[in-house]
Amino acid sequence: MSDLRHVLVGIGNPGKQYECTRHNAGFMVLDTLRSHPFFPSWEEQECGFSRVWKSHERGVLIVQPETYVNRTGVALAELLEKYDVSVENLLVLVDDFNLPLGTIRFRRSGGDGGHNGLKSLIEYVGECFARLRIGIGPVPVSQTVVDFVLGEFSPDETDCMVKTQKRAAEACTVYFDQGIDRTMNRYNC
Repeated sequence: MSDLRHVLVGIGNPGKQYECTRHNAGFMVLDTLRSHPFFPSWEEQECGFSRVWKSHERGVLIVQPETYVNRTGVALAELLEKYDVSVENLLVLVDDFNLPLGTIRFRRSGGDGGHNGLKSLIEYVGECFARLRIGIGPVPVSQTVVDFVLGEFSPDETDCMVKTQKRAAEACTVYFDQGIDRTMNRYNC
């Protein structure tokens, strides 16, 4: 078994055109976390369909799949096999339009909630992984879900998301140190 204690995966779409979209909230939190003082250093590693950074000091691997959201499971199945990591060591950062903007919620496991990235992950690795849901909602009645999640945040929403990214990154450090139960008690209020 690997020396990794945790694998943290952001769900999002690759490419500049998607960088600031709501669907990339998971990637945004990863970017914030990579500069968090909890982690003294990162080593970037090669891994097929993903960009990967490893913190040797903390035993954490951060993963940004280079596949589109609906193919996230393909990248993760390959990565878990390469690093010999159990799916139970996985924490997935995922946008959720059913949660109000700025809300974060941890879940121990569960279904896909209509999210294609989670659906792909469940198909390839099962559903026994923790997730941090990042609120991006609600979807305005004047927009389709697809247009909403692939749309960029407004300036006011961006300000809120910057705060949310910091809070979510801090919550991840608590998760790494104290586990899912304490983290849920602290952040799921």
